[in-house]
Amino acid sequence: MAWIPDSKQRATIQSLASFGLSATEIAAVLDCGATEKAVQSLCSREIALGEARAKAKLRQTLFSEATNGNSQALLHMVKERDRNADLCDSAELCSWLCCSRETLSNLVKSGVIERVARGMWDRRQCVQRTVTHLRAIAAGRQGAGEGSASIDLSLERALLARAQREAVEMSNEVERGNLMRREDVAGVLGRVAGPLSRELETIPDRLERDMRVSGEVVEYVRGVIRVARDGMATAIDDVCRRGA
Repeated sequence: MAWIPDSKQRATIQSLASFGLSATEIAAVLDCGATEKAVQSLCSREIALGEARAKAKLRQTLFSEATNGNSQALLHMVKERDRNADLCDSAELCSWLCCSRETLSNLVKSGVIERVARGMWDRRQCVQRTVTHLRAIAAGRQGAGEGSASIDLSLERALLARAQREAVEMSNEVERGNLMRREDVAGVLGRVAGPLSRELETIPDRLERDMRVSGEVVEYVRGVIRVARDGMATAIDDVCRRGA
């Protein structure tokens, strides 16, 4: 006999869905012969209501925490509302800038970067402003005020260290065979493309000789092969030029 949920079971399903249980888990909890498919098809409204109420309760809790000064709750809310938000906390920003908390504080005092909320930063904006600041110092367009020399020196050293570390990591990946240099890739493509191109050029004659197709078809195939061969040559040449 097919399972038909009664009002009590529907209420239970809605409650279980609000706790994040899947249809499979709900069917197991009910233990009344209901299958996952039956729960999904017969109680889709209850499941949707349960999930919606769970989200509403979570957002209400997050809002309360955020308004009480919980920066992590604020971050979660903003990222939920705007998937493109690029907020981060102080520890993450220090990691991105390769600097200490003290240097971060000095950047704020110098007016280079600013918080968007208590303990929260717009990571993209902070990185862009810091890079612009360093470029201005390097070009001599900005004087070194009190404490700025140590900021610039520490950041320059940190950025140099990161660049050196990334270069070493990339070299190690090449040695392990996980990466290939562009010129090596171009060489491999050239060695593969030569025999392939010559083999493709034999196809029209083979069609005419072995399959006895018409001259019109042979010329059409020859044209298609010519376009494909030229495209392949252009792609390989592009790889070589980028590696130059």
